[in-house]
Amino acid sequence: RANCVAIGGSTVSTQQFLKDHTACAQVTGFPSWPWPSQAYLRPLRRDRAPMAPTKATASATATSDGCLGAAFLGSRVRSRLGDDNERGTATDIDLGYNIIASRATVLAVGLTARAMDGTYARNFFGVSAAQSAASGLQQFDAGGGIQRAGVFGQLVYPLPDNWSMFGRIDASQLSSDADNSPLVVQKRQTSFIVSARKTF
Repeated sequence: RANCVAIGGSTVSTQQFLKDHTACAQVTGFPSWPWPSQAYLRPLRRDRAPMAPTKATASATATSDGCLGAAFLGSRVRSRLGDDNERGTATDIDLGYNIIASRATVLAVGLTARAMDGTYARNFFGVSAAQSAASGLQQFDAGGGIQRAGVFGQLVYPLPDNWSMFGRIDASQLSSDADNSPLVVQKRQTSFIVSARKTF
């Protein structure tokens, strides 16, 4: 069905898009919890050096999605590459429902969650003995699990000349070791995504 939309992370796909060639420009915003710059985390050192890696890092991503009537399920697995302290794998899962679904316009709401492996948890939410001594924060051994869970709403809207706009807003809460980490200064996330696509 061309009007069945699934989301994997910030990637929008429909059967209609998959049949055509599309160009996409996307702007992603994190007004209160700016991942991946990790600005919601405390500094590692007393001189305010960042606790988590903030430089650009290569990654490998795999996405999948499926629809059953108006319901859809999307997933994205992203593995960060680079130095040992920048590595880790996170999996985003969305379960949603299309409130409005036509060939052009889709409005959907749903539940979203992110799971992290142990490497990701240690690199972004753990505090080693050396880091504890440098920062004054309590030592913390973070383990893999559910990083966050929440809700989302999204809209696909047609524009003239084969353009379309996509918008999404998420609200979620940290959980498990991510919630308990002494690095975290803000446990709730609000994020938005805006993108434009053109079909040729």
